[in-house]
Amino acid sequence: MGGCSSQDAKFSTSPAALEDCGAATLSSAVVVNWDASRTKEKGVKIWVSNAQKPSRSGIWGADQNGTLWMGGGLVGSATTGQWMRPGTNLTLTDDSGDDTLAKITIPSLPCKKSAG
Repeated sequence: MGGCSSQDAKFSTSPAALEDCGAATLSSAVVVNWDASRTKEKGVKIWVSNAQKPSRSGIWGADQNGTLWMGGGLVGSATTGQWMRPGTNLTLTDDSGDDTLAKITIPSLPCKKSAG
């Protein structure tokens, strides 16, 4: 499990990294876990963005945090759709979206695709 934790918030994904097979890279679902119970917030929001080309799913946004994926309580876990790729950025913010609590960029793993 990979992730980021600040003094007050923990934020992680499982798997922590995804295979990068270039143009053949398939999108994947990941489990996102967060714990902001040590903050003074009442809830959190999770935003998704990608520095790469926008995908066909249209999930990537252009505002500073990206596209709002979900909001929830201070502690939780949720599974994304099949739209996560290496380089995808996840940002955990307070409920207003004004304060960033933690960030994750999904790292890439070498492609294990078998030749043939």
